[in-house]
Amino acid sequence: MNGIFERTDCAAVATFDVVANKWSSLVVYALAQGARRNGELRALIPTISQKVLTETLRRLERDGLVSRTDTKCHPPKVAYQLTALGGDAQQLLSDICRWGKAHLPEVSQARRTFDEQWPDGPRFKSVEWTPSAARPLVEA
Repeated sequence: MNGIFERTDCAAVATFDVVANKWSSLVVYALAQGARRNGELRALIPTISQKVLTETLRRLERDGLVSRTDTKCHPPKVAYQLTALGGDAQQLLSDICRWGKAHLPEVSQARRTFDEQWPDGPRFKSVEWTPSAARPLVEA
């Protein structure tokens, strides 16, 4: 018998596969204000490599969240923009960001409390969030 997270018919698991990875969410946010070219996306997301950006854009295009427009001129000009489905996904990500702004200070405190109780215990690698570091590409 398969567990819930191994099921392919679980909508939550399928949804997370589409939008809830680091690079996809950042690209969706970068495209939330309109069409952008590859170089603009790289400037907005400086930590992404060209290879990963290309893979992420192709995956988002395959999933129907992003459309690619090639002007077929010389030199080639390719722009990417969110589809209606991508706009819906951006709303979902905005809701997650609002939750984070409201609750991540509590999560940080819970982590500190846990770590104090288990000083020799396992260390978990996680992204530490501070309000001063929270600079979204697009305001939620």
